[in-house]
Amino acid sequence: MKVIYLIFSILFIFNSCNSLQKAGEVNLNQRSLSSKVSSLTPEEMKNMDSLNVDFQIRGFCYAYSSERNSRPSNGEAHSSNTPKIVDSSFVFEKKELQLILNEKELVKFNTSVLGNKLYLVNPASDKITFKAMDSRLYIYPEALNGNNWEPIGYLQSSWCGNSYHTIILDTNEYWEFNVPVFKGNFETKMRYALIIDKQTTIYSNEINAKMSKQQFNADRQEGHEPYNIMDPYNN
Repeated sequence: MKVIYLIFSILFIFNSCNSLQKAGEVNLNQRSLSSKVSSLTPEEMKNMDSLNVDFQIRGFCYAYSSERNSRPSNGEAHSSNTPKIVDSSFVFEKKELQLILNEKELVKFNTSVLGNKLYLVNPASDKITFKAMDSRLYIYPEALNGNNWEPIGYLQSSWCGNSYHTIILDTNEYWEFNVPVFKGNFETKMRYALIIDKQTTIYSNEINAKMSKQQFNADRQEGHEPYNIMDPYNN
């Protein structure tokens, strides 16, 4: 009887551990892009800070199509930020285009400024075409000013017609962008907006933020100095 009991106990423990492992795998896979956390080490963050500006910054979200959807350039610049694949580890409640801002995932916006991850994801069944300027998508930040959402960034224009083109995000693909964490005395909420066409704009989730109230002032813009006569941007 003791031998039989011992064998039964071993089998029970083995099956229990195996069940726990499978349950753990399921739980691990039931995550989303918004649950990813920072990969920066304390040492990397030591000399970094949030972005403290009193003006609107220019659009900075660049992307280009995957190889299967790419097209020869007609003179426009193509970004190296190509899509990644949505796999089974990403779970979406809605099968539609989504803009996801993850404040828990701290990254480097540049060498000295902290950023968050912003994702543009297409879990829908069809590919989506976006307007772009030299691979710059029409994405900009906005924040609550009282009861109104107002831009705190702007999209510059180009005098060169070749700058304007389209890029494609195929089904089950996503782009990721590093966006700045702002700093200031004005506490509010912020989000990102993506203009798809004249009738359609989609928005990310909202997060708590601090910023300068001067960032609402459209007359105070970062600006841009053309680096040569072939640089089509002058704002």
